This record gives sequence, structure tokens and C-alpha cells, in this order.
Amino acid sequence: MKVECGGYRKRKLRTLNGIEETRLKRLRCAGCKRQIRVEYTPECQRYRWYSRLVQGLFAILDSYRVTEAVKADIAALLGYPIVLATRLDWAQSGGDRGQTLLKAENAQIKGLIRTVCVDDWVYGRDSRGQGYGVWEAQSGCPVSADLAEERGFERVRDLLSDGLLDYVVSDGAPEIAEALHWLGSKVQQVRCWFHLSRDILGKTPRDQRNRLQLELQVLLEMKTLGEAEAYFWQVLLPRWKGCLEPLMRAWNQVRSYWLEPRLPKTNNTAEVGNGRLWRRQKRRNIRSIPRAKDWLQIALYRTRHRPIQHSLSAWQRFSNQSSPKCWFLPIITPLRYSTEFFR
Repeated sequence: MKVECGGYRKRKLRTLNGIEETRLKRLRCAGCKRQIRVEYTPECQRYRWYSRLVQGLFAILDSYRVTEAVKADIAALLGYPIVLATRLDWAQSGGDRGQTLLKAENAQIKGLIRTVCVDDWVYGRDSRGQGYGVWEAQSGCPVSADLAEERGFERVRDLLSDGLLDYVVSDGAPEIAEALHWLGSKVQQVRCWFHLSRDILGKTPRDQRNRLQLELQVLLEMKTLGEAEAYFWQVLLPRWKGCLEPLMRAWNQVRSYWLEPRLPKTNNTAEVGNGRLWRRQKRRNIRSIPRAKDWLQIALYRTRHRPIQHSLSAWQRFSNQSSPKCWFLPIITPLRYSTEFFR
């Protein structure tokens, strides 16, 4: 069937910016002249026009727990009320879209990430929830994260199994160590030097901590593994004995510092990233695990593409690709009781 242009018509769409007018192209059959469909111009939001932006906005508003007055103002701008069931459906659709986008991007960077930092965090009221985050060690690009109602190595194992990793930098959390043990010898665990030194200094008398900390810094600055092993076993261990018990247990996980000099010596990337991710939600009660996971998918995507201090985003620094336009944060007029995140 041959299709031809059947003229144009104007349509007024009510969006968050007010009433906008767009021109639509009519397509009809060249034989019977029956209209087949209407084609939207590239400048116009196709299909459901503004609904995707509104859905993403409501998902973020729901995660930040803003007052109902903000949502009522948005409903007034749209011209009709938005009931609670619709808002929950839109929050769910925003999480599904965020998960789809993250999976597509992770498929692009799979194989490029060789070293990650892993850390856990607690969330919700009375610390009832447990979360785990995986971040690229050098660029700070968030890779993936998960939530659970309790600790468990299965969560960490699933986050780390989808990739070709060489090194995982983490603290001494037992579930992380168990997950890496399950993955086998293909992934090498590297203990965070900051957490390890803190455990060591905690066993040291207060008046001797500065001296031991200085000698540990000397150990860390050794050039080769042979020099470090000789200094540790022949000098430090006879002098400090029981204080270095944590370092003795983790020595096999610390040897990578001298075998791979460019390796990060702390999982600070994951800790800083988790703090940025949960800056406003850490002490709030997320009412259900499914809704919390939906929010997490949006937050991960937002953190990956958000420029930090007017610099490149984490995704741009790692992938050398331009970040896509954020689908969840439309340009809106200032709303009554609105927060700084939407101005």
C-alpha cells in the first residue's frame, strides 16, 4: 500500500510548561484516500507526549517524600487530578525504565571494567534494610546496586557475577568475602587499607598508635613485594606481635598492592558513592522493598549521568561517551513548596 501526505493539522497539548501547540502530519492511502495514521514531528513528544516525563518526575517526588502539595500543583498544571494508584503505577514504570537503561549501558561496558569497589550500607528506620553497591574503582562510575531485608552473600554474588572482573576492593564484611569465595579464584579480593589499618590501630595502646601508623605507612610505600614481605615478617611482626593479627589474616588479600601498583588501596570510591546516593534517604523509612528497588534504579541512573561540580559525569569519564538526556527530570516552572531538586 502506497502512503502519501494528507495535509497537516494543529494540536494543543497540555504539558508541565503550559499549553503547547504542535503540528501533526496526516498520512493516508494514496488509492482510497483513507487516513492511516498521524505522524508527530521530531520536536514533539511522541505517543503519550508528556506522560513519560511526568512519570519520571513522580517517581523522584515519591522517593524524596515531598509534601502532597507539590503533587497537587502538578495535577493542577496538567488540568486533572492524579490519584494515588496512578502515582504508584508511574513510580513503578519509572523504576522499570531505569532498570532497562542500566542493563543496556552495563552491556556496553561489560568487559571494560576490571576493578571495582564494593561496599554495604544500611537504610530505613532502625537500620532494618541492607544494601550493596558496586562502583568502578578509578572513575567512580556506579555499576549496580541491590537492596535486601537482611545481609546475605547471594546479593553480592549476583552483583559481581555478571562481568569480567579481576580485582574487588572491599572492607572486611563477611558476606562480601563469602561471595568472592563462591566466585572462585577468577576474582581477587583486595582488602581496604583504611579499614585494615583501623582494625590494627584499635588493638594498639593509645600512646603507641602514631608510631605504628608511621611504620605501616612505610610498609605501604615499599616498591616490591619482596621488600614488603621482608619488612613485615622480619621487622614489624616481631616488634608488634598481637597488634598485627588482622594484617596477618588478610596478608594474601594485601599482596596485590605491590603486584599491581595502580590498584586503589581503599574502597573509598564505593563509600563516597553510597553517601552521595543515599544522602537524603539514609534515615528515612522506605515502605517496601519493591518501591525501594524502583527508586534505586532511578537513583543509580541519575548518579551515573549527573555532572559533579560542573565537570563530566561518571559515565562520561569512564566510557568517553556523552551522557543521554535525562528522561526523568523535565524542565518545569517553579512550583509552590517545591524543593531545590526541581528548579
